[in-house]
Amino acid sequence: MRKFLLFTIIIFALTLPVYSQNYRVNLNVGNVGLGSNFPLYGSTDFEGSVSLINFAVEEKSTNIGLEISPIKTFIWGYDYEYDYESESLPFSLLNLSFYWNFFNHFFLINNIYLGPFASVSYLFVNESILWDRYVFSAGLQMGLRCTFGNVSYNIISFETGYRLISGRSKYFVGVNIDLAVLFLTALYVQAIDPYYYH
Repeated sequence: MRKFLLFTIIIFALTLPVYSQNYRVNLNVGNVGLGSNFPLYGSTDFEGSVSLINFAVEEKSTNIGLEISPIKTFIWGYDYEYDYESESLPFSLLNLSFYWNFFNHFFLINNIYLGPFASVSYLFVNESILWDRYVFSAGLQMGLRCTFGNVSYNIISFETGYRLISGRSKYFVGVNIDLAVLFLTALYVQAIDPYYYH
């Protein structure tokens, strides 16, 4: 836990110079994702995903950005061979995404983003490194975020496009929701109706 906290502090310390006139920081504490992959033939039809600490730097004149996340995992169906080689769920330690927010490039609305993206998840580990496992995605994404000057907090996003899962070609559609938003929503529902979960 100390190493994880130290990593987070270093990331934010390195980004202090980014609070300038030329760059915007986009972040959130992590996402829960739900989606479907096509064509439907069993193993990777429906998927869930969880990521922690999503952090991006976006150049304001072009609206081109790079996002990184230190931890991400995908959850597929029971017949996907990689997920059940061991009792532990593999996590990806290398998660990068390049994107172009062309909506903000042409329209001065900072709370909505829309544009193409390409992302890769690699270095999946459980008891060992799964060198042959990767997830490559490319397509279109749109979402909502709160903006405070040069810092934006991503709330929800929708994605669709092409996905390559360790050599398996798919088309996909999915939604990613911020973990903090889910947590606060659950607290709100619990406060309104304490018997909702019973």
